[in-house]
Amino acid sequence: MVPSDAPTEGYPKPNEISDAHLGLPNSRIQGWKPKEKISPPSWSQEEKAAAARKAAERAFQEKIPTDLPNIELGPYLGFDEGMEKQAECVREKGFPVIVVSKGFAYDPGVPEAQVDALNRAHYECALKFPYDPVFVKEYTEPQMRILYDYWVEAYLPCLESIGRPYEPTPPSKEVFVRQFITREDGFLDWWPPSSLIVGDDRAEAACPQLPPPEDFYGLPPQ
Repeated sequence: MVPSDAPTEGYPKPNEISDAHLGLPNSRIQGWKPKEKISPPSWSQEEKAAAARKAAERAFQEKIPTDLPNIELGPYLGFDEGMEKQAECVREKGFPVIVVSKGFAYDPGVPEAQVDALNRAHYECALKFPYDPVFVKEYTEPQMRILYDYWVEAYLPCLESIGRPYEPTPPSKEVFVRQFITREDGFLDWWPPSSLIVGDDRAEAACPQLPPPEDFYGLPPQ
């Protein structure tokens, strides 16, 4: 889950970057392996279901309505499949949603008068097509160490290779992890951008921002 206080600076603007080497269907990052192993959360089915329902409630951002329908929780999906299924479900309810870089966007936009109905649509679809709630948990300290290594050793060199460098100098691993865990400075000052920021989904296909699920979440390979 990307922190809300992650910075969005230090990347090339879309009209200033090259499309060299893009258009590849598969990741250019091959052979990278983490230095430690992640174990998935050990929660009961009840705890997992509660986490999935709480994730669905995030559609409302502020005040959760009291008259929500009782919807049976569907089978858990991988993150990408869950996003696509949820988007298709929301489109069937009349909203122009698309998946962009592991998030939702609307083309055209949604009128203010329809925002409540849109939020309810997202809530219902998130329950019908839930992705494993491990994908929306706050990252743990071991995950942050793995993420730092992946970014420095694989992700940033990959962005450089496709002409989309991220220029800010990374802090030490210790500083990066401590700042994320404690938020001692009140914000994060180093967080390499997603493909939505650097340009388009082709960059995400060529240089995935996160390690594979089996390395980062401890899940079976998808």
